[in-house]
Amino acid sequence: MGSGPHIVWMSAAPWIHLLPYLFLPPVVMAHLDCTYNSWTLLSCSWDADGNFTSSPCYISANVVDEKRDIKGFCFLTSSDNPRRCTINLTSDEKPVKEILTVDHKLNLSVICSNGMKRNTSITFLSDFFAFHNLLLDPPMSTDIKMINYGLWQLTWDLNHRRNIGNTECEIQYKSVNQSWQDAQNVRVKNVKLFIFHSLHPDTQYEAKVRVRHTNFPGGRWSDWGKPVQWTTPEGRLDCTHNSLDTVSCSWEVARTFSSTSCYLLAYVVNDSRYIKGICYLPGGGDRRSCVMNITVNGEHFSDAMTVAQFMNVSVICSVGKNINKMITYFSHFNPFLNLRLDPPTSLDIRMIEDGTWNLSWVNTYRNYIDNVETEVHFKPVKWSWKDAKRFTITQCDLSVLLRDLYPDSLYEAKVRINQTNFAGGRWSDWSKPVQWTTPPKDILGNYLVYNYIY
Repeated sequence: MGSGPHIVWMSAAPWIHLLPYLFLPPVVMAHLDCTYNSWTLLSCSWDADGNFTSSPCYISANVVDEKRDIKGFCFLTSSDNPRRCTINLTSDEKPVKEILTVDHKLNLSVICSNGMKRNTSITFLSDFFAFHNLLLDPPMSTDIKMINYGLWQLTWDLNHRRNIGNTECEIQYKSVNQSWQDAQNVRVKNVKLFIFHSLHPDTQYEAKVRVRHTNFPGGRWSDWGKPVQWTTPEGRLDCTHNSLDTVSCSWEVARTFSSTSCYLLAYVVNDSRYIKGICYLPGGGDRRSCVMNITVNGEHFSDAMTVAQFMNVSVICSVGKNINKMITYFSHFNPFLNLRLDPPTSLDIRMIEDGTWNLSWVNTYRNYIDNVETEVHFKPVKWSWKDAKRFTITQCDLSVLLRDLYPDSLYEAKVRINQTNFAGGRWSDWSKPVQWTTPPKDILGNYLVYNYIY
């Protein structure tokens, strides 16, 4: 990009100075390459030849075919090659945030001192389309939060014009003891977040992001944004909310804490009320679990939390006499993006006519959860659950008809539910099974069909 004729133009100078060029046609002496950040900045690099690697030089820019006087200049570095500088464009000598339009073209010149108190135009680049040479500013305000165990959300901000509608971001991430050459790469379009999963426990990671536009031809990758670092916790902490007043957590224990005295502490971070929960983790296994009853200012409420609230959840263990240490945690746990409703209760089975049975149950959850799917499993008791007949109801029904069961057989059925209002919903535990016995064949008269329908 930034292509075009790079021609030597020499100003009037003593003939001795010009002698090497008198009988030569114009030649390409160096490559001038510029990019535009979509606001006011042009960043340029110039591959100077040996005659101008340390000479005082600057780049001048001005917009062509424009009533306003849009221009700028910058002095080129002299300590490296290519030589670089950044031009801050002004309009009629005033700063303007969105200074160029898609149609604007610029002329750019590299001008150097010839050593005899005169300036020489070395390279000239005409009809430079800034929007065809976009190099956006690197992503900024990069942040990382654990939103559930094993799920880390990386976010960042972008600084570009509103008409840069389409962007692609590249994320690199790795453990800090690896080189960036060995990093994992992921690309996402038109978003400013990414969720990591399946990271190694007890490992320090770092990630960085860069961006390019896809609206116009010639988009280039920005510089990398500032890396962000985080450490994955020991063990595995996983929590769910029943939509009412409990948060249930399970901790895959770090080896050194399998029998240590530990407890869970959770509190809401974005509410003026004191909303918290606490429970003690039983020891003796590689998975320790407990259920927190959430209170509001010390009192119990059946609807303790709302969809807008976030919690910090911590595992705290005793590491010495009267010394507790936070072993693992995750911040900004969103209860309603980690819903696992209570299992159905009060299962009941009644025969309503020959060969037809009505299975019913009761669900308990928040009144604004109005999209629920229900899974029903049923089978003869002597069968294993993996061989059970099963089907899913997508409405919020609380009963289902079972037909064509084997006569004179002991059956059992169980039910579980999952809400679909919010992302991240999980199936509840199974209800307690209900059992019943179908009547013998002779009582049903000609009832001879033994297959299931569902």
